[in-house]
Amino acid sequence: MPLPALDDLELALQSPRATGVFLVEVRPGSPAAAAGFAPGDIVTHAGGAPTPDLGAFLKAVQGGGKGDVRLKGVRHDGGAFEVEVAAGRIGVQGYAVQAGTCAWRTAPDCGDPPDLSAFAKPASWWFRTSFGTDRAGYERVHVSPSRGGVEFDHLTFFGGGEGKERWAYRAHVRSTHRLDAVLGTVAVDCVFGTKEEGQETARAALGPDGIWRGEAADSKGQKRAIEERPAAATALNTYSVPFLALTLPLRAGARRAFPELREGSAAVRCRSRLECLGREDVAVNGRTVPAWVFAWRHWGESPNFERFFVSDDRRLVRIEWGPDYAGCWCEAVTKAEAARGIPGHIRVE
Repeated sequence: MPLPALDDLELALQSPRATGVFLVEVRPGSPAAAAGFAPGDIVTHAGGAPTPDLGAFLKAVQGGGKGDVRLKGVRHDGGAFEVEVAAGRIGVQGYAVQAGTCAWRTAPDCGDPPDLSAFAKPASWWFRTSFGTDRAGYERVHVSPSRGGVEFDHLTFFGGGEGKERWAYRAHVRSTHRLDAVLGTVAVDCVFGTKEEGQETARAALGPDGIWRGEAADSKGQKRAIEERPAAATALNTYSVPFLALTLPLRAGARRAFPELREGSAAVRCRSRLECLGREDVAVNGRTVPAWVFAWRHWGESPNFERFFVSDDRRLVRIEWGPDYAGCWCEAVTKAEAARGIPGHIRVE
């Protein structure tokens, strides 16, 4: 059965068939793919319990149990399903929807051309990461203008815990972009994980024929070829979305929708939107800074959207990833300040 297009999925989101988790992505080769899941399916129950939101779904499927989990719901074509999958990471991405309640509101983009001044010259940006009041690490971005475009070298590295409970998350994503309205991504080179825990890699580029080609490898070194024609001609990789906010008009109501690439992949998983909510004073590194607030809205219209704060001189000064990311937030600092107070096993590179 052919997968539904982005427009078809958005039409289904105008009035979802059921309450549950609307799947926007099913990774090739995953347990979910083997079980026959496809984008547009809605999981209403897992392990006999309702899944009204993503948290309930993840708890039922990834909650540490073993064996199989029975999933029930509605297919994107309207048919019911009831299947079993092995407990754990089954290879899906989804958002909560309610039956009959619009979960993606179409709205026109602003007509202003993008302001690309933030990418006119080389620069390095540092953000200190915290979970609540606990400092956890940092994000660092090197910006390099290239012929007809811009390159982002984006390193995310944070962690916590001690002894056997110590943990770390590391993602190093280098990407090349067109200087168009959505900073369309044309190449990605990704490394996820640490050397101690094992690393996954992916490298791909968009060819003149509109097909992404490259190679990916899992943490055990197993390789697979990437050759995919995306669902949209121009899309933006997930790790670069905050920097799209730097290009939009600084006024309430300015918005732009864009197809979003799954991290480490050439696959378009959904369409997202950035929208300016207005002006707000925010705390940044011990001082108050006036800024413009941008909301990153996904399919599902969750109230827990991410927020990006942009100063009048078009600098990203604060990022709030929201409750879905355990209250994670970042603030703009210098390189020296990025290292202060963070866990000792998180190295500043």
